[in-house]
Amino acid sequence: MCDLPKGLDNKVITGDTPVREAMIKLGEDTVRTVVVIDEGNKLIGIVSDADFRRGFLAGKGLEDPVSEVMNPHPITLNVNLPAEDFETRMRMIHREVVPIVDDDGRLCDLRSLFSTVGLTERLNEVVIMAGGRGSRLMPYTEDCPKPMLRVGNKPLLETTIESLKQMGFNQFNISINYLGNIIKDYFGDGSAFGVRIRYLEEQEPLDTAGALSLLSPAPVHPIIVMNGDVLTRLNMAHLVDSHVSRNSFSTMCIQEHKIQIPYGVVESDGLNFVGLQEKPYHSFSVNAGLYIFNPGVLEYITVGEALSMPDLFNKVAAANEKVHVYPIRDYWLDIGQLEDFERAHQDYSFYFDKH
Repeated sequence: MCDLPKGLDNKVITGDTPVREAMIKLGEDTVRTVVVIDEGNKLIGIVSDADFRRGFLAGKGLEDPVSEVMNPHPITLNVNLPAEDFETRMRMIHREVVPIVDDDGRLCDLRSLFSTVGLTERLNEVVIMAGGRGSRLMPYTEDCPKPMLRVGNKPLLETTIESLKQMGFNQFNISINYLGNIIKDYFGDGSAFGVRIRYLEEQEPLDTAGALSLLSPAPVHPIIVMNGDVLTRLNMAHLVDSHVSRNSFSTMCIQEHKIQIPYGVVESDGLNFVGLQEKPYHSFSVNAGLYIFNPGVLEYITVGEALSMPDLFNKVAAANEKVHVYPIRDYWLDIGQLEDFERAHQDYSFYFDKH
């Protein structure tokens, strides 16, 4: 029978713990996962940011027991697994945190991918597209580039860089055009933030992909590219690993988007009534503004010419390169519109502010 190691008690709760208390415990550590056990230390579930959000959408409240929002069937690893196999298994199952249990299902440990293998430096270049005018967020963007708008207690772009740094990425390229001097003055060469930052200066707007042509020297590892107005808790290290393991040339992250028809939708066959659906939802997979490219993608981009991301993906696909999608299951929000910008302020303290 396993005994819980010292320090794990702050990541363990029981099923009757109120959601409010579980959320507080979740925010006390950079490993944003809490495990749920019974009186005999048997694992009965796991809870993360995404589980809380799904619970709230289902009508659960802060005083409800955490057992009503937890994932009751988490992926686990056995305590008897050889130590040298932990890293491989954890990367294969794409989980940042995994409960370790004995043969009877009792909790023995909670292992983080980073704590298991060490937070190694990722050599991938990160390109953040930050050159747009952000016209849909006027008047906020009249004298401030969109990625520099404050969400929570800091600019959105700073939150993005800090999040990626925590995952081991420290080589950044920021494309700038509109009010780009504000970004350069704030971040400089990145040394004050513990990273390296270079700037891709667009003399003319190059659309959502053209700035990649300004990368010099060309990267030798897969390139992370993301829009500067995306707020997310997606684990980019897992995304890169998935891209590499599938031998992809290009990977596009996708997000489920639902649209409700505000009327009863009638299905008919000629003049014959077949059925009626009252205000149905239709679900679509939309571009999430997060991508991974092999360095060879630069051959499809002409230096200094504007190119949209859809056109780049279509070019790559037409050339029969391997193009894959990666569904996002973690928190994600595009703040390109006013209502989403306002929502980001509400979400920030829940998903990003650990203090």
